Amino acid sequence: MDNQISVLERELYQENVSEPDNRRFLDRMTDWYFRPKSFERSGKFYEALGTKKFKRLVAGIGKKIVGDRKLDTPNNYFIWDTTSDGLKKFDYKTRMNEAIHLFWGACSGVVAANDFLKEKPILGGITCGLAVLNAYCVMTQRYNRARLHNVIDRIEEKEKMPAPYK
Repeated sequence: MDNQISVLERELYQENVSEPDNRRFLDRMTDWYFRPKSFERSGKFYEALGTKKFKRLVAGIGKKIVGDRKLDTPNNYFIWDTTSDGLKKFDYKTRMNEAIHLFWGACSGVVAANDFLKEKPILGGITCGLAVLNAYCVMTQRYNRARLHNVIDRIEEKEKMPAPYK
């Protein structure tokens, strides 16, 4: 079976359909994790979980803090550059933000479980709430990234079109 797969890969490579991925294993795995999955692309999954409402709440709070200033510097929350490259940089920022919230959410979950095991229900409830808050932050980043990839795909398709069709 392994031999058949390598023969198929070689044939595809020779036909220039597929190129070998020479990136490091960690790069491939992080790209696999962060790349929006097919069920995320429409956004309906996260909207059903209330992520869109959470996003509006957080964006509203962020706009109150920022005020009317136009953000034209890289940040994790507001798009500052609508070009394809700018959106890809924003994608990177959402990945970093998601990783941070994923880490703190996991830590909060472990601490909450420990608090409940030690029969400290109030403290366990608070840390469980922090874990849920971080889960919503992670879902918001994934929701944003899925929508972002849809836009990037449309921009790149438009750039590939001949001049009269753009």
